[in-house]
Amino acid sequence: MALTAGDLETLGFNEKKARVYLTCLERSGSAADIAQRAKLKRSTVYGYLEELISDQLISRSVSGKRSFFTAESPEQLIYLQEMQRMSLKSLMPELRSIFQQAQTSRPPIRYLEGIDGIRKIHEELISKSGSEYFYFGGMKSFAAALGQEYLSDFTRRRIRRRVWSNALRIRNDETNERDSFGNEENLRRVRYLPASIFPHTSSITLHEQKAIIISDQPHNHVFIIEDAGLCATLKIIWDFCWSAAKE
Repeated sequence: MALTAGDLETLGFNEKKARVYLTCLERSGSAADIAQRAKLKRSTVYGYLEELISDQLISRSVSGKRSFFTAESPEQLIYLQEMQRMSLKSLMPELRSIFQQAQTSRPPIRYLEGIDGIRKIHEELISKSGSEYFYFGGMKSFAAALGQEYLSDFTRRRIRRRVWSNALRIRNDETNERDSFGNEENLRRVRYLPASIFPHTSSITLHEQKAIIISDQPHNHVFIIEDAGLCATLKIIWDFCWSAAKE
């Protein structure tokens, strides 16, 4: 199979630079000759020739007033890659340091997908006994996404672990399941917002400095943002809505 310019792209060549290099490998020539054989503009070829000379992949010789360009051994490509690898290795400690500093300054964001993703984040809500969480959402939507059997089992395990659920919901998105009722037996506090100001689009849950956004059917996506400041702001909004909501 004939070598093409595309075969050199993994080595850092763009398509035009690769064509100039392969043309020089085939036969030495002047810039005009190389431009003609590579089917490129002469002004374009000059720039790539200088880059290839800098990389020590070709050399220049002068005869009278004309310059000729000759390819060095392709083994020089191996040497060039080794030099780049060594240079990268020496820079790696500083690059890692910059990356780690950036990681500590940005909020960790996770993305989960599908029903399994929604169930996984629910399991995290009850992983610590005696905690509590606060959310906007609807039980009917959760039941449709997760399945009522899973949701009832989740509720039983939540109660056993003494994890309180604090919910701002809408009445037309409720179920008749007794374990969804707001009472001390279910470890649920529930108040209701008017559907006119809280149409169901997704749920937002606040839990241990995590903001959890769930877009259920048909998307079934979960975004988890771990940021204390964001959670504190959303909790203020939740508290304000709670104070205005009806039991």
